[in-house]
Amino acid sequence: MMEDGVQPVVYNFTYLLKGCGESFYVREGKMVHGLMVLYGHQGDVYAMTSVVNMYAKCGLVDDAYKVFVRLPERDLVCWNTIIAGYAQNGFAGRAVELMVQMQSEGLRPDPVTVIAVLPAVGNLGELRVGKAIHGYVLKSGYERHGNVATALVDMYLKCGCLSMGRVIFDKMSGKNVVLWNIMIDGYAENGDYAEALSLFEKMLDNGFKPTGVTIMAALHACADSGDLIRGQFIHSLVDELGLKHDVSVMNSLISMYCKCKRVDIAAEVFKNMKEKTLVSWNAMILGYAQNGQIINALNHFRLMKVQNIKPDSFTMVSIIAAVTELSVLRQAKWIHGVVTRTCLDTNVFVKTALVDMYAKCGAVITARKLFDLMDERHVTTWNAMIDGYGTHGYGMEAIKLFKEMEAGDIKPNNITFLCIISACSHSGFVEEGIQYFSKMKNEYEIVPTMDHYGAMVDLLGRSGRLSEAWDFIQNMPVEPRINVFGAMLAACKIHKNVELAEMAAGRLFELNPNDGGYYVLLANIYATASMWDKVTEIRRKMEERGIRKTPGYSSVELENKVHTFYSGSSWHSDSNKIYDFLEILIDKIKDAGYVPATDLMQDVEDDLQEQMVSTHSEKLAIAFGLLNTRPGTTIHIRKNLRVCSDCHNATKFISLVENREIIVRDLHRFHHFKNGICSCGDYWSYGASSKLQRTMPMIHQNHFPVVGVSSNHRCYCSVSAPEPTVSESSSTSIKKRIVSGVQPTGSIHLGNYLGAIKNWVSLQDKYETFFFIVDLHAITLPYDVQQLSKATRDTAALYLACGVDTSKASVFVQSHVRAHVELMWLLSSAAPIGWLNRMIQFKEKSRKAGDENVGVALLTYPVLMASDILLYQSDLVPVGEDQKQHLELTRELAERVNHLYGGRKWKKLGGRGGMIFKVPEPLIPPAGARVMSLTDGLSKMSKSATSDLSRINLLDSKDAIANKIKRCKTDSFPGLEFDNADRPECNNLLSIYQIITNRTKEEVAQECQGMNWGTFKPILTDALIDHLHPIQARYEEIMSDTGYLDQVLAEGASKAADIADVTVNNVYQAMGFLKRR
Repeated sequence: MMEDGVQPVVYNFTYLLKGCGESFYVREGKMVHGLMVLYGHQGDVYAMTSVVNMYAKCGLVDDAYKVFVRLPERDLVCWNTIIAGYAQNGFAGRAVELMVQMQSEGLRPDPVTVIAVLPAVGNLGELRVGKAIHGYVLKSGYERHGNVATALVDMYLKCGCLSMGRVIFDKMSGKNVVLWNIMIDGYAENGDYAEALSLFEKMLDNGFKPTGVTIMAALHACADSGDLIRGQFIHSLVDELGLKHDVSVMNSLISMYCKCKRVDIAAEVFKNMKEKTLVSWNAMILGYAQNGQIINALNHFRLMKVQNIKPDSFTMVSIIAAVTELSVLRQAKWIHGVVTRTCLDTNVFVKTALVDMYAKCGAVITARKLFDLMDERHVTTWNAMIDGYGTHGYGMEAIKLFKEMEAGDIKPNNITFLCIISACSHSGFVEEGIQYFSKMKNEYEIVPTMDHYGAMVDLLGRSGRLSEAWDFIQNMPVEPRINVFGAMLAACKIHKNVELAEMAAGRLFELNPNDGGYYVLLANIYATASMWDKVTEIRRKMEERGIRKTPGYSSVELENKVHTFYSGSSWHSDSNKIYDFLEILIDKIKDAGYVPATDLMQDVEDDLQEQMVSTHSEKLAIAFGLLNTRPGTTIHIRKNLRVCSDCHNATKFISLVENREIIVRDLHRFHHFKNGICSCGDYWSYGASSKLQRTMPMIHQNHFPVVGVSSNHRCYCSVSAPEPTVSESSSTSIKKRIVSGVQPTGSIHLGNYLGAIKNWVSLQDKYETFFFIVDLHAITLPYDVQQLSKATRDTAALYLACGVDTSKASVFVQSHVRAHVELMWLLSSAAPIGWLNRMIQFKEKSRKAGDENVGVALLTYPVLMASDILLYQSDLVPVGEDQKQHLELTRELAERVNHLYGGRKWKKLGGRGGMIFKVPEPLIPPAGARVMSLTDGLSKMSKSATSDLSRINLLDSKDAIANKIKRCKTDSFPGLEFDNADRPECNNLLSIYQIITNRTKEEVAQECQGMNWGTFKPILTDALIDHLHPIQARYEEIMSDTGYLDQVLAEGASKAADIADVTVNNVYQAMGFLKRR
């Protein structure tokens, strides 16, 4: 235009500025601004208001203000523009100040001003200012403006005044989707999740179509309330509304499922997302961390780095949370290094997470050094450090730090007071804790939450002031919840008050009748009082309701590997050394004054009592740590439950006689044992009978029957927790172990997957599961080394893609566990030759078939099963109904070895005695779908069929699937129908369609009734492609990252080797051979 000599007018410039502001074109916007000055428009209020608006929308609010103040005169539109600019750029306080300044210059705010400033007032939480503006609105008659009323509702909800916001909302006649979104999100943000979801349902009932913002607000309410059912309903709406490609909505779905403890569904949503953002990755990492799946969180972080996705501060906070849960100091230092190398160590929230991590990994001094080096601290930083001191038993340090915080600019919040009250409880500072609770209410005007009330009951009850604690509960202004009565019940256990315990337990059973921890705690109280009939009654109720105890375990990290021990377990490869050393160690601490706590075991012989107490998981972990570290090295132990009284007492003596510092992190706090003294001063232990000097009163000792002892004996081992947790348990309360062998075919077809694998993989949710690739005796593949190796890895990757969760199950290759070969030789000493007469069916079958390429390492399939070493430490082996007899040789060998070499014979040779091998039972999973051949509807789909067209392989391409369905055998009958014996092909294809679409037979029959094959086959093809796509995508992801697959197989082999080595060592010893090296 200018090249043609046309003189621009002011409207040309304003249109250009509007476009620059909306597109964030700062450079071009400044050029237009310069031209406007050049053409003499700098004094035009209309033109310069456009410049102010452009700068504000580009985020340059300071430049906008410079233009604004240079104007010779300013009208209402100009003021509204600068006020909106500050409000929209996050400077809420400045926006409010400018509105006041505008009024001082004689201009009255109009509806646009009100709409611009109210969001800023809400963000500041300035309810008083908001009410003043509301008053002005009413005086000016602006309340009839829909946008003004909507802005008022938003302001009140952001200020936490739900009632006033609801009054305005209910009076409004012309409600729109934006208003509904504000209400739903406002109630969710204020913690009223039930009402938020109720509003969502009313919105649907009133015929409004939800937007992505609506869905995200409703998912937020479901996530924070743990309402999985409604969350899944909203998930179904996402597909109906066409929002499954909205990344923000899918990210909200991931967060919802993770918070509802269904991280498996969250992972499926994540895998199916075509477009993933950094927020998507962060949500999955945090979800894994929050659900205790630490390895998956770390693997996800590693995969993120492999794909060159740069982490941000939120990523680091999430992965630090995962490492914190792992509680391994070496890993903590590793992630600290990663943070430093990514230049995120200046972020206040990342540094706060590091402070919290070091404190929870036992390095509270390092945490304090980091805290002191921080230039900027958030309130969460102070909370993390105060809580760190509290959980380590340094109550006085926590109090000093709290006072330092009060003297500074950052004021404590409700979490700060929860941390300091808990710190007082951990250290026995009762009066100080009471004072802080009073200060929180009176000086800081913070309304106590249920967690505060629970902490106060714990503080009073643990100190012996039970009546005062009960009165405190009765006088609470709100209805007490589970944590309050749980703390009361734990206090009653400490001080052996049966009457108050029964009252507290009664309320707990009303609030949560299926939580086993409280049954255990009450039974322990009855046991302490020798009320055995009551104990039996509690046990009966637990059995009737199917309530199980949580097994206790302890772990210790050594050379980048975490070693986990259960009570009385012998799975570790060094079990014999550990038990031998522990026996000597127990004798040493007895000489120093230790007395095992066996006085509360009924009807159990003295030596058995002592043996049970001496093999608790803490003692096994400590013994292993002492055996494998240099003198003077500090030992770090992690316990999933609260440390039991006898182990607490024993650990004090061990620290004394071994001259070691031992740090134990249990469910609630840290115990620093050194020179025979614990940092808790025995205030947090529960009644251990120690001759060592105590600096605090003894607290409590909990007991509960051990499962697995003969029915005419009762053994009461220690257990404790104010929450529903239990302590050590015998092996029968631990997950049963199953082992499943997988042939390395390198491929899986639809019949395998739907007929068996889906059901077999689901066993991982209930059992400790091992899947191993049987490459030592592959019976369905030629013995070509490269081909076997490839098929082995392909098969492992396919099982992982089909749903094997490495946090629940292990996958390994048989040849990676060398103990297999040794066991074959050892068992030849125990297996009679006559047994081999039954073992020829597979060899004969192969010979008659004329298959020269079938390789069989031993003789027959049953013999191959019998050589799988893990079977002899397994409870169950999943087999098909037609393969159950194959397990018999394994069972007979196990029984024979136990009879010939186990029991007292083994004990005389220095072993533990008893059974050397477990005798595994066959486990027949539920029958899956019977998928027939595509070329012959009468025979099963099989990998041995000559034509590949007869089967759909899980890795078939889209074109291959389409071609096979197109060419599959059909009939000439009209229509499609189930269960017609004359139409097996039709029944097979309809059944496949029914299963993969997860529908009922009736629904499929109704849909397909009027179809012909030409119509149905494309539909079936699309359904198969959609069903197999997630598996194929996961498989490609695994195979593209060889390091990941190697790591999974290595971890699986390591776990299997630990079990296998113990088995072989025991067999060597029991058979009288030289000690295995």
